[in-house]
Amino acid sequence: MVKEIVDRTLSENAEPAQSTVEEYVPYRDGHLQLEYRTNPKTGTQRGPYYYFRYHDGGKQRTLYIGSVDEEEAKRRVDKKRGN
Repeated sequence: MVKEIVDRTLSENAEPAQSTVEEYVPYRDGHLQLEYRTNPKTGTQRGPYYYFRYHDGGKQRTLYIGSVDEEEAKRRVDKKRGN
């Protein structure tokens, strides 16, 4: 009963997500992630933007790639990662 009340209260008070993932594309040692971002104050949605997520030294890292097509996103990952 208490868990149901807590879950309901949390879902009622939860703010909308600031990002929505549209697509995951495996690439090299991580993946490209296509996201739409939402301004929490106005609710305006922007994007889509590519991010590259990977692990380095036991930590998750994220590179902002930008609003480009998939092939350009891959080229930018190679350039930023030095390969």
